[in-house]
Amino acid sequence: MSKTALITGASRGIGAAIAEGFAKEGYDLILVAHRSADLIKDISKRLNDKYGVSCTYHVGDLGDSTFVDRIFDSMDELDVLVNNAGISHIGLLQDMTDEEWHRVMATNLDSVFYTVDFAELSDGSWKVIETGDGGVSGLSDGQDAGAFYRSLYWAFKSEG
Repeated sequence: MSKTALITGASRGIGAAIAEGFAKEGYDLILVAHRSADLIKDISKRLNDKYGVSCTYHVGDLGDSTFVDRIFDSMDELDVLVNNAGISHIGLLQDMTDEEWHRVMATNLDSVFYTVDFAELSDGSWKVIETGDGGVSGLSDGQDAGAFYRSLYWAFKSEG
């Protein structure tokens, strides 16, 4: 039976490269993009044609828990979750509008909270890919969920 990977921010750059890496290894893919419907559709088709894996895609706002819930309701199992979606604000913090601030927080933090909250890997365990920058932590086998949620606090306290 094939394994399934869900990759957020998969329409370009690092996310598209991660998707290709998993496709190359034979994973079926669930790809998510915020607004890049044509890009994510093309990537999905290209990876399906090139590697023969199943590729589905969703376009929407990962900062919206209802959208995330629909993604997870549409799948049977999940083996890997890659939270790659992220945006930045170009300019000074004091020049950000409330809307810009909330958009960055929804994309970079809320999306991770919602996807991890809805996800349960098919083997019942959690695995974390370490980024090496010290600012990312999460669950692995044998840890309680509180460990992950405490890591959100420490993500803000990192000296990165």
